[in-house]
Amino acid sequence: MNCSKCLLIFINVLYMCSSVLIVAAGVIAKIFLGKYSFLSDGISIFTTLWIVAGCCLLVISIFGIIVSFGSNTIFINVYSILLIAIVVLQISAAIAGFSISACRSKEIISDTITSLIQSYDHNETSSRETIDWMQSKYQCCGVKGPDDWNTLKPVTDAANENKNIPFSCCIQGTDGSTSQCTDYFKNGCLNIMHEIVSNNVLIVSLFALAVAIAQILGVLVAYFRNKSIKKSRTIDDVDYAKLATKNHNFY
Repeated sequence: MNCSKCLLIFINVLYMCSSVLIVAAGVIAKIFLGKYSFLSDGISIFTTLWIVAGCCLLVISIFGIIVSFGSNTIFINVYSILLIAIVVLQISAAIAGFSISACRSKEIISDTITSLIQSYDHNETSSRETIDWMQSKYQCCGVKGPDDWNTLKPVTDAANENKNIPFSCCIQGTDGSTSQCTDYFKNGCLNIMHEIVSNNVLIVSLFALAVAIAQILGVLVAYFRNKSIKKSRTIDDVDYAKLATKNHNFY
C-alpha cells in the first residue's frame, strides 16, 4: 500500500468525522439561529446550506474510502470532481455567512425591527410575540431606544406619550399593564441583535471556510493517487514488454 493510497484513506476518514461535526453544527445553528430568522431570510438559507454540505461530504468521504482501496482512475476523477463541488458549496455557505455578518446586516435588522414595531397593534400575533420575546429576553426596547415606539407609531393619547410602549420594555411592574410602568429599558435592540447574529454566523462561517480549505488537500492527494496509479501501470507495461521481448529472443 503506497503513500498516496494511505494518505487518501486517512484524509477521507477525517472528512467522515468532520462531516458528522458539520451536520451537528448546522443543526445546532439552525435551532439556535432559527429564533432570529425573522431578522433575515439569509440565516435560514445559511444553516440549510451548511447541513446539506455536511451530508454531501459524508457521502463523498465514504465513496472516497472505497475508491482509495481500488485502482480505478475514473472513480478517483469522479471523487475529485465531487469533492471540488462540495468545496464550492461550503465556500458558498461561508460567503452567505459573511454577507449576513457584514453586508447590510445592521440595516436589514433595523428595518425588520421597525416593521415589527409598526405592525404591533395590527392583530398580528406573531409580530407581537416576536418583539415582546426579544425585548424581554435581551432587556432592550425599540430599535435604538424606547422613544422609537412613539416616533415610529402615532401617539394616540396626548396625555400619555408612553402609551405606545409595550410592557415588554418595562423594567418595573408585574401586573402586565404598561400604565403602571415608570421605567423602560434604555438600550435599543438593534446593536444587541446585530452582535448576537453576526458573531455566531461569523464563527460558523470561518469553520466552514477552514473545512473547505482542508478539502482542497483531498483533491491534491487524489490527483497524486491518480498519477501514482498511471505511473505504476506504465512501469508494469514496460516490464511486461521487456519480458515478452526476452521470451521472444529465447525462442
